[in-house]
Amino acid sequence: MGTALIIALVAAAVLAAAGGVMGVVGYEQASQNNKEATDYSLEQFIRNWMAENGITLSEEQIKALVDEYSDDRDFMLKPETWGDTSDPNGLAARLEYLKNAYDQLGEIPDALTAEDLARIQEEAYNEIDAENQRLLDLYNQSFANSETQLQNALLENSAMFGDYRNQVLTNEAMRQQAIAGSVRFELDRQQRNAITRGASAAQRLVAGINSQLGLQAQSAQQALDTSNALAQNLLAHRQAQQGVRNDYLTLQNQHNRDIASILAGQAERRYNYGQERKQGSIRDNEYARNTWYDDRSEYFKGDSLLENAYGYGRRNKNNGL
Repeated sequence: MGTALIIALVAAAVLAAAGGVMGVVGYEQASQNNKEATDYSLEQFIRNWMAENGITLSEEQIKALVDEYSDDRDFMLKPETWGDTSDPNGLAARLEYLKNAYDQLGEIPDALTAEDLARIQEEAYNEIDAENQRLLDLYNQSFANSETQLQNALLENSAMFGDYRNQVLTNEAMRQQAIAGSVRFELDRQQRNAITRGASAAQRLVAGINSQLGLQAQSAQQALDTSNALAQNLLAHRQAQQGVRNDYLTLQNQHNRDIASILAGQAERRYNYGQERKQGSIRDNEYARNTWYDDRSEYFKGDSLLENAYGYGRRNKNNGL
């Protein structure tokens, strides 16, 4: 018992023994002094606990705790003498329960700000833009591959026609040479036969001319056949080339349609996706915060003073608590 309290009680006893009104007044004054001393001890105890644990309570919450325990005479026993081994009034255990809440529940998730929502929307726009760019890259790569293939087809078709033409002309030249050789051989043969038969020069000339005309006709027919074959192959070559060009035009048109399909309504898609991401984030944030409130209520089980105190101020993370 403090010295001030002892003095007050002694004075009250003296006055009471005298039967005076001052005895009652003195006793009440002593009680008031005792309560003030207890309140101070409570408040100091709570503030020391806050400093040690890096947890902040509002002045209103400190006062509420002091008021709740102000009639507890256990604090007259000097809490510093029992704080490490016992807790007569339960305040220390109650504050420890509050401290443990930070380890079990954590702190309430931050509410989304306007800056957060703007960032989420911008991230959504970037996702849409990146996806569209990937599609454009794929379409462009596919178009480039097909374009290269068609260009190669044109070159191969031209090369094939050139090879065929050269081969046909070579074969034609060889056949014409063969025919020319046959003409000379036939003329020589007929000359020998005519001389052997004793034919006149005129007869030998006529026979030679006839043989030569026959071989020339054969040569002309052969040249005509070669020309027709070349013409037919040239036609097929041109048709094939036109087919490749048509395929290339079809490819270009399809590529343009693919690009248009990406660009059409892109602004609307970006906006809608941005809104979806924002609303989804808002829902997730609200769910997380509501869950935190529910967990807090479950943890404190009706202790409204501690429940409201928890989360008032963030723990001081610099002190490692």
